[in-house]
Amino acid sequence: MMTSPYSREIIEGNPFLDRVITYDKDARHRSWVGSMRFALKLKKQRFDCAVILHPTNRVHLVTFFAGIPRRIGYNRKLGILLTDKLEHTKQLGQRHEVEYNLDLIRLLGIEPQTKELFMPLQEKAECWVNELFSSLGIHDSEKLLAIHPGASCPSKLWPAERFAETADRLSQGYGFKTLIISGPHDIGIAQSVSRNMRTPSVNLAGRTSLSHLASLLKRCRLFISNDSGPVHIASAVGTPVVSIFGRAQAGLSPLRWALSGRWIRFYIRK
Repeated sequence: MMTSPYSREIIEGNPFLDRVITYDKDARHRSWVGSMRFALKLKKQRFDCAVILHPTNRVHLVTFFAGIPRRIGYNRKLGILLTDKLEHTKQLGQRHEVEYNLDLIRLLGIEPQTKELFMPLQEKAECWVNELFSSLGIHDSEKLLAIHPGASCPSKLWPAERFAETADRLSQGYGFKTLIISGPHDIGIAQSVSRNMRTPSVNLAGRTSLSHLASLLKRCRLFISNDSGPVHIASAVGTPVVSIFGRAQAGLSPLRWALSGRWIRFYIRK
């Protein structure tokens, strides 16, 4: 599997993969020269087929110049370079993202036997969480709630004070201990949630890698988040999730992005 450096931790250690290949379009392979050198290295591996889940100009070009005989993907962004292609209608949000991706596998005559998400837990990440909980005095018997108030787009954000109110109610009514998580770009939002809470919380904003996050969420009884990547990590490690969708746009709807296609629609006042 080819992935970015940032996403590598999501699939590293996956027993269903033989090898993880890193394509760094933002640094090492940012220039076209760097990308072509990367393509030539791929060419030496003599791959028979490439399945491109996310259509981009660069990946279509790289797999083309790598000389991979069969290139399967969606007809968008230099889709002309593909040998097998499906019409790109993801923006209509008519099906779940899992189904869109598996349609590409079906072109190979393969019908998937399961649609469950999977993310391997890293030993180093497990040790990191153990040491973190020990330093914070968090015991295995405690009920942990993780909340993620960040998102990739401001239009997806549920107000920080609403997250704070929700966490307070769950803490006071059900004895949850709250962990606040976010990426480095949303530290300010996480701090706002912490300031607005009346009950104690642990602010871990900007402190977790993706592998850390998986091990951390595995220990939680509940995860509440805006529509974002951590939602799917939580689902992959078996943690119950409440995901908040804030945009009335077909391509960003729960029908496409809810967990395994299962979702309940409810409306929350801003």
